[in-house]
Amino acid sequence: MSVTYFAHLPAVSSSTVLFGSLAALLTATFVYYKSRKEIVIIGKVSELVIYPIKACPGIPVKWADCTECGLRYKNLRDRQFMVMENGKKIMLTQNLKLLIIAVEYQEREDCLLLEAPEMENLRIPLAEPSLDSNNVLQTTWYDSTQISYIQLGKKYSDWFSLLLNKPVIFAAHHSALERRINPEHNLNPTPDHKVMFAGSHPYLITNESTLQDLNKRINSVSDPVRMNVFRPNIVISKGTTDGSELKPYDEDNWKEVCVGPEVVMCNSRPCLRCQLITVDYEKQQIRPTKEPMTTLFKYRRGTGKKERNFCVFGINTALLHGGKITVQDHVAVTEM
Repeated sequence: MSVTYFAHLPAVSSSTVLFGSLAALLTATFVYYKSRKEIVIIGKVSELVIYPIKACPGIPVKWADCTECGLRYKNLRDRQFMVMENGKKIMLTQNLKLLIIAVEYQEREDCLLLEAPEMENLRIPLAEPSLDSNNVLQTTWYDSTQISYIQLGKKYSDWFSLLLNKPVIFAAHHSALERRINPEHNLNPTPDHKVMFAGSHPYLITNESTLQDLNKRINSVSDPVRMNVFRPNIVISKGTTDGSELKPYDEDNWKEVCVGPEVVMCNSRPCLRCQLITVDYEKQQIRPTKEPMTTLFKYRRGTGKKERNFCVFGINTALLHGGKITVQDHVAVTEM
C-alpha cells in the first residue's frame, strides 16, 4: 500500500496482519501518529454532500465511500452528469433556473428524481449506460484538456432544454472514458488519479472556521454567506469535546487529511474560485455585492502567475487510501 502513514510504522508481525483487519491497522496508525504529535486532530466531519449533476443542487448524505473519482453513496456518485450547451458545460451563473430543480435520490428505483415547477418529473437511471462509440462526444475543459462524455438520451436533453428554454445536451460519465487529474493543477505531488466532471479534483474540503472568519470580514450579519455557495464535498467543523484545533485557514497548511479510521487524502492545492460563489442559493440570484468574491479578493488570491486572477477558498484533494466516511467522523492532519 502506498499510504504515506505506513512508511513510519514499526514492523508488524505476520500474525497481526493475518488476524487484524485493515480498519484496525489504520486505526493503530492514527493512534501512533497522535502519540508522536505528527498528526493533529483538528475537528470532525459536519457535512457530506454529493452533487450528481454538475451545477445543480447537491444531496446531503450521512455516509459515503471515498473512491478514486470522488464520493459515492451506493450508485449515487459525485458529478456523474452535466448539462452541455454548444459543446461546453452549462454555467450556473448564466442558468439560475437550475437552482429551482429539486434533486432526490430514489434508492429503491436506483435513480435520480428531478422535480421543477410546471415540469413533469424526470427519473434518471444511475446504472452506467452502455458505451456506444457513435454517442461519445468531446468538450474542451477550462484548462484546455479534452474530456469525453456520453449523450445519455434525448428525453433527458429535452427535459433540460424545456426548463432552460434553449437546446442543451444531458451528458453522462462513463468509466471507460478516463479523465485524469491535470498535473499542472497540483502544487503538491498528487496520485495520477481519475476525476469525473468535477472542476479539477475529485474532492473539495472546506473549513467552517474559515467561513466564520470570512463572514466577519464581509460584516453582513443579516445576510451571511453560507457554505453551500462553495459546493464542498466534505465540510469540517471544530469538535466540542475532543480537543480539536481547527482555526481559520488552517487548511492551507495541511499535507495529508485522515478522515475516520480508513480514509487518507493529500492536499493538492487551494481551490480557485470563479463567479459561481456569488450565487445566493436561497434567493436564486447573483448577489449584487458580488460577495464573497469581493472580500476574498482583498486577502485570498492565488499565488501562482495564472492563479492571481482567482480568489481561493477550500482545498482540492486526491485520495491516497479509500474507505467509508460518515458525518461526525474525526478528522486529523499532518502539516506541510
